[in-house]
Amino acid sequence: SKHSGKKERCCRACFQKLSEGPGSPDSSGSGTSQGEPSPALSPASPGPQATGGQGANTDYRPPDDAVFDIITDEELCQIQESGSSLPETPTETDSLDPNVAEQDTTSTSLTPEDTEDMPVGQDAEICLLKSGELMIKVPLTVDEIASFGEGRRELFVRSSTYSLIPITVAEAGLTISWVFSSDPKSISFSVVFQEAEDTPLDQCKVLIPTTRCNSHKENIQGQLKVRTPGIYMLIFDNTFSRFVSKKVLYHLTVDRPVIYDGSDFL
Repeated sequence: SKHSGKKERCCRACFQKLSEGPGSPDSSGSGTSQGEPSPALSPASPGPQATGGQGANTDYRPPDDAVFDIITDEELCQIQESGSSLPETPTETDSLDPNVAEQDTTSTSLTPEDTEDMPVGQDAEICLLKSGELMIKVPLTVDEIASFGEGRRELFVRSSTYSLIPITVAEAGLTISWVFSSDPKSISFSVVFQEAEDTPLDQCKVLIPTTRCNSHKENIQGQLKVRTPGIYMLIFDNTFSRFVSKKVLYHLTVDRPVIYDGSDFL
């Protein structure tokens, strides 16, 4: 390396051996130039290199500074790149926010239409009749109930469905009574009045709201007095049960009002 003038790295022992041997000032200068870059490139000794002699250190200070400048630029570039990527996330979210806003706007725009189709505060029983899955419908008349007999009849209600018993009453003043039980679990019961078959369901009136009955433990009894002719719908609701079907055993009776004709005085 002395004759070629090329810079090579060497250990401290070789450096001392070369510096102690005979040589021209050029060789000693080259030895000095060879020895300084080694500790200068060592990450453990940047301090002494910065505070060394003027002759050799000033010659290599620009390369060292350049090295550190390059590293600093790379770090800055990385920081800038990482920093520039940070705003991209809000930008992406900002780009997504309009979509979310559009979805919200769409959903809110649909809400008034839904409220027009389904009035606010509409009874759950009406909603069930309009959109629920009907399992069995057993229409009855007053005469059929009068000849119902003493036994009970069976009504099957599959899971997530409801079954319906519409009773057509042509005269006011009658009293319709019912008693039922369910197996193996409870059932929900309600009564809705409809003036005629062609009457819209939205105009129906809920007489008995949906009630969860422990009919699998005891018999449930009830009655209503007919004040207006029309259709009285007994609803057995099992939509709350996703897996268990129910069997309802029911019995119906009808009582006519006693009209006093004054025959006792004859």
